[in-house]
Amino acid sequence: MMSLKTQKQKLEKKIGAIVASRGSHPVFSLATLLYGGSLLYGAGVRMRQSLYAHGVLSVGQVNRPVISIGNLTAGGTGKTPLAIHLAKLLDMLGLKVLIVSRGYKSLSEKTGAVVSDGRTILCDWRSAGDEPFLMARMLMHVPVMVGKDRFATASAGLQRFAPDIVLLDDAFQHQGLARDVNLLLLDANEPLGNGHLLPRGPLREPIAALKRADAIIFTRCAQPPNEKQRELARMIHPRPVFYCGHAPVVRCLVPAMHPLVGAEATKPPAQPGNPLQGRSVFAFAALARNETFWSTVSGMGALIQGVMGFSDHHFYSAKDIDGLVQAASQSGCHTLVTTDKDFVRLPRMSLPLDLIVLGVDIDFGVDYDRWQRFIADRLQPFARLAERKAHRKGTTGSLLWMF
Repeated sequence: MMSLKTQKQKLEKKIGAIVASRGSHPVFSLATLLYGGSLLYGAGVRMRQSLYAHGVLSVGQVNRPVISIGNLTAGGTGKTPLAIHLAKLLDMLGLKVLIVSRGYKSLSEKTGAVVSDGRTILCDWRSAGDEPFLMARMLMHVPVMVGKDRFATASAGLQRFAPDIVLLDDAFQHQGLARDVNLLLLDANEPLGNGHLLPRGPLREPIAALKRADAIIFTRCAQPPNEKQRELARMIHPRPVFYCGHAPVVRCLVPAMHPLVGAEATKPPAQPGNPLQGRSVFAFAALARNETFWSTVSGMGALIQGVMGFSDHHFYSAKDIDGLVQAASQSGCHTLVTTDKDFVRLPRMSLPLDLIVLGVDIDFGVDYDRWQRFIADRLQPFARLAERKAHRKGTTGSLLWMF
């Protein structure tokens, strides 16, 4: 007889296959049940949209320009790497940035917390959430805050850090805080999934929500764009469309028996070269789409001898690590490979195997100059406002560094 855990895993796998499928299913099937759930979910989404549109639900505003990054589908589209990329771009343009994230599944999601004050990381990953914690590690000079109430969190951040601009992570569906630039990310390979809303498909909102975007960014995209991407671009015309790739990078290599400093560690130094080339490895990850990570590892020249996937945001236990080490050893591997997002969730312990940690950098390629101009142009009105205020005070506004 199957255990409850095994039955749950089997059901989750079956649901995952249905969510990814595009074909028809029998009338009396799990897919039909999920479709019924999608109808109810869609009705709830439309009701919520209507409440915002008619002013029943209020939209808060902060006295700073706000850029939001989000997606239309459940699952990874590269929001965290793009938030890191954009924070670096804004910093390069002379702006002091505050990042505000929900802190999904974190201990501070409901209460709110300062993850980093721009000098010191003040929370562990359990309190911050894995993605906000990773952003804080990658952007040691940028304040990062979490809280389900993004308006209250951003307002508190303005009082404490006096930023020039607020960057909202994963906030396309969060309409309780007004934004000046609404960036929507779509996976170039599966931009709209199977076209169904949750739970029958991956869509968080109906496709009509594309109209709320000020710009669309296709991620994991090779240029030139294909016909599906061009069709979507025509749907949202005249809004700009950008194309970027995910460039894998080695964040660090932890030798066997070296202690994993874990979530409290400072950013590990990057290793030169590609230590994965021709190396037999055992890969593990807990992402929305683990298979994309397996493809990345293979694409870097590694010889994958085995993989182990967990659900997104999985909390790794010592038992999980023992299982990974045992499976890797049985496959003849002496090296584990995982993502930087998973690395922050590993328990503090030493591993008997080498560990390679991979991250992703956003690469706009030939679109980079156009992308940079778009961001600068959208913020130009705020630069003029800052100039007028600074002139009255006899000071220089930091937004002027952009121009």
